[in-house]
Amino acid sequence: MTQFGSESMTASPPIEKVMTLSQSEYAKSITAFAGQQAGQAAATGEPVVLVVGNGQAVITFAKIDGFSFSGLVELPRARVVIDFKDVCKADADDLLRRFDIAFQRGGG
Repeated sequence: MTQFGSESMTASPPIEKVMTLSQSEYAKSITAFAGQQAGQAAATGEPVVLVVGNGQAVITFAKIDGFSFSGLVELPRARVVIDFKDVCKADADDLLRRFDIAFQRGGG
């Protein structure tokens, strides 16, 4: 587990993101975000569990139907859920900000 933050906890609903990425892309980005152990869990489809202050964030990946552009290009999609347990809002916001940065892709 990777540790982030250190304040008192609050309850918050899980954060759900629909993302255009494959499981291998997810595992690569999780590795950059939270380290090799998290990347190995992500590559095998296991939830990624990160220590955040006195709580934890559990990140799960689920493949969903891809997106097609006029039948010419098929893009993979996934539902990624981040479930915070006993994490304060400031620590959750910080983790989400860094998560979003880790998963950004360049484009033109």
